[in-house]
Amino acid sequence: MYNTYNANMYLTPSYLNNIENEIELLTNDIQEEVFNNQQSSLKNIDINDNLNEKILYLSFPRNSYEEINNSTNIDIITTDNNNKIAYQYINYTCCIYLYYKNVKYNIYAKRDDDINPYLNYVRFNLPQDFGIVTQIDSNDNLYQYINIYENEDIIPNYIKNNYNISDIPTMRQIDNLERGIYNIGHYYYKPLGFINCRTWFGTANLNKDNDNNVGMKNISYQDLNRWVNNLELINFDDLNKLNIWNSNISQLVWNEFYDGEWEDL
Repeated sequence: MYNTYNANMYLTPSYLNNIENEIELLTNDIQEEVFNNQQSSLKNIDINDNLNEKILYLSFPRNSYEEINNSTNIDIITTDNNNKIAYQYINYTCCIYLYYKNVKYNIYAKRDDDINPYLNYVRFNLPQDFGIVTQIDSNDNLYQYINIYENEDIIPNYIKNNYNISDIPTMRQIDNLERGIYNIGHYYYKPLGFINCRTWFGTANLNKDNDNNVGMKNISYQDLNRWVNNLELINFDDLNKLNIWNSNISQLVWNEFYDGEWEDL
């Protein structure tokens, strides 16, 4: 086992800000070099959007539904085959549901008196035949907090966090950083030596148990070293040579890779 450290003991604001800046820079460079300056950002769901296999990003600010009265199910989004994204607010709890093939699935539940605002975040992978959007209720208060990426074939824009001396990074911020590095490798084609990214919390699917707990987890110095290693591997001089993933090399087993001690940067 390798040693673990509390995030605020090891991941200093200067380290974190340097990593965040590098992810933002490389993401922008890849958009320019690989995708001809095309960008992909989170957007509200619109009529005619294809939701098949889309990942929903649900991020509800604390008490964003505090003024909603106890309700029956309220439809927010409906597709051409009558699948729906809906919610119900009852007894101080808001639940987001999918209606898929006439079966009701609860994909999110949050009490409005929960003091932890960072639990208000879920990624959810929709089924492959969820459908094309035909109706939306854009006036509903919760509509604006349910998003998809505009174009999943383009590397997503990176929204970086900035850390001050007294800040302790949250799991959502660490997850954002990790996914930023994952996207760089994924859309640039993982270069030789790229280490698999760590899953801090998961993307849920229907009928599957997923770890969406965003409470703090142990962070090792090796997480920082892994981030630095992966970011340093991107070399735009090799752009024309990168036409397939180096999957057999990059799919390293986490514990095997960390047998050695390599703390110094």
